[in-house]
Amino acid sequence: MEKFTLKIADMTCDGCAAKVRRSLESVEGVCDVDVSLDKGEAYVTCDDTFANPDALASAVDAAGFDVVQEY
Repeated sequence: MEKFTLKIADMTCDGCAAKVRRSLESVEGVCDVDVSLDKGEAYVTCDDTFANPDALASAVDAAGFDVVQEY
């Protein structure tokens, strides 16, 4: 299992955070997602055989938001 933290720009409400969470949960291999609206971050636990930072960033992009930093 691998853990990633994604800094996400422009989340302004609980609906934004929920949209990001749902999009990340749809990535194959993702086991757990927690999104902090206050910090503008998503914390993702996944099987790195399937999911990787690029796949996670693509999912956030598909939800209409930008990943500004991955760590």
